[in-house]
Amino acid sequence: MNFIYRYEGEYNRGQYEGFGECWFDGGGHYKGMFSQGMMHGEGVFTWKNGLIYEGELLHNAITGKGMYTWPDGSTYDGEVQNGLRHGFGTFNDKEGKKSYTGEWTHGRRNGKVSSGGDSNKLRSKACLRTELAITLS
Repeated sequence: MNFIYRYEGEYNRGQYEGFGECWFDGGGHYKGMFSQGMMHGEGVFTWKNGLIYEGELLHNAITGKGMYTWPDGSTYDGEVQNGLRHGFGTFNDKEGKKSYTGEWTHGRRNGKVSSGGDSNKLRSKACLRTELAITLS
């Protein structure tokens, strides 16, 4: 378990409230909104290994919409639940050769992977929109 060893920011009734920045004893760092002493709202969390999450947090949990950026340059942009990719989102590898846009369930892809350059990524998104339009019709 990581504990906050340093906090700079706003307080209300002895609790972290509003905008603040904290450092964890395990090497992590958070800069963003707090509510009732918890990370809550928009913020950026950086782990000791260089992984970065920028987006929504709910009562200390990485939940909502956000973007992960791994140290190698790979990214995920989309919905997250309790720190896992969950819902609709897009993963791109560091070289842009592998991409997945679609549904995620508990951190795992829930569909087909498209690979190739940017044209494949665009085609993949267009196909998803078409399939969604057909489904909704």
